Amino acid sequence: MAGMLAVMDDAAHILTLHRTHQPFAEREREILNAIQPHLVNSYINAIVHSKARNSATQIQAAIETAPGAYGCFDAQGNVTCGPERGWMNFSPMR
Repeated sequence: MAGMLAVMDDAAHILTLHRTHQPFAEREREILNAIQPHLVNSYINAIVHSKARNSATQIQAAIETAPGAYGCFDAQGNVTCGPERGWMNFSPMR
């Protein structure tokens, strides 16, 4: 039994389940069909999270090696990162 999880980057991602002694019962097939959308959602979320984490790591590495002044700010305008927080010691703009 197989179920399609996703097609990404021209590759199919498929989950397969095998039995050697007896075929899947109808009730087992119904259960697998019921959870298939949740498996797809979980799989895609895991891939997206992994890619976002890799992107964040690459951005952080670029920031740490970039010349010049830069900073990261939260939604309130507070400095959250920078080469040296001291040079950006000021009140957030409101």
